[in-house]
Amino acid sequence: ITFRVPRSLLAAMPSELRTGSSPERDRHLCMALEIGLKALAQAGVSLDTSLVREAFAGFTEDIQRYHQDSQSALRDLLSSHISGEDSRLARMLAGESAAEHKRLNLLLEDTRRRMVDPESKASLPGAVLELLRGVLGDEERRVSNLVNAADPKSPVGFFLEQQRQAVSEMQNNYYEKVIVLEERLERQMAEIRNALQVDEKLQALQEQVDERTQKSTQKGTAFEDDGYDALVAMASTFGDRVEACGTATVSGTKRKIGDLLVHINQPGTPPGLCLVVEMKSGRCARKAMLEQLATGMEFRGAQAGIGIMQRQYLGKRQSAFEQHGPKQIIVGVDW
Repeated sequence: ITFRVPRSLLAAMPSELRTGSSPERDRHLCMALEIGLKALAQAGVSLDTSLVREAFAGFTEDIQRYHQDSQSALRDLLSSHISGEDSRLARMLAGESAAEHKRLNLLLEDTRRRMVDPESKASLPGAVLELLRGVLGDEERRVSNLVNAADPKSPVGFFLEQQRQAVSEMQNNYYEKVIVLEERLERQMAEIRNALQVDEKLQALQEQVDERTQKSTQKGTAFEDDGYDALVAMASTFGDRVEACGTATVSGTKRKIGDLLVHINQPGTPPGLCLVVEMKSGRCARKAMLEQLATGMEFRGAQAGIGIMQRQYLGKRQSAFEQHGPKQIIVGVDW
């Protein structure tokens, strides 16, 4: 198959290959064509440069193998014609003197070593390696520029920029649709609320809750007032004094602890002897009552505490009179 290669593509080739032999130039063009076709076949949303790397790796292995074969052929040629013990030159100079023969062998050996030493830039392998490094470096830079994702002018960068723009447009469209959907749902919910009179019903329920709360508060206040009156009548017969402290905060704090404080005024008792009273008109667990009594004793400076509850709200395992330790009592009363 014969095809025409544009001058622009020929200009992209390394100068050594443009002016080189026809087989080398054809091999380079075939390799470039193979890389391009495989890269196009593998092009997609995510770019796969493994084919390019594998093709360059194969090309590098071919060049290295060609270099090794050339080096071996050159070594055999020099050994058979010039530097070998049975070479043509050695046989021609067999009649020379031993000293001249030795000097000539050293010279030939040094020449052979210089020509095949890959570390020397003047040798044939060194020159080939330098040429290969230049060619591969140019190709590597060219391919790197083609797949540079950070450059928007490269094919990969241009493709990624198009993808970013497409994703941005999709996000904007999605946000607009979500906003429209939210507005539509809000309108529909408002219509449903109006049709079912949800706000009016919620308002009525809230009023019922407030009314029940107010009644419960009033009930608790009435229970505390009756308890206060009963304790005052009882304490007055003994000369004791009852102080209502349920609405008063503890000195130095913002806490309201203890409903009543009974000051004991009996002969022989130490001054300042008092007990705190907690009154609960509703349900209250034994543990919660004992904790409130302990806290009231601590903050009110009382030496004992009495918890008074309605009998109907006592727990199943509670009795009408319970003593918890030497300083706390829970009593259930009918009210």
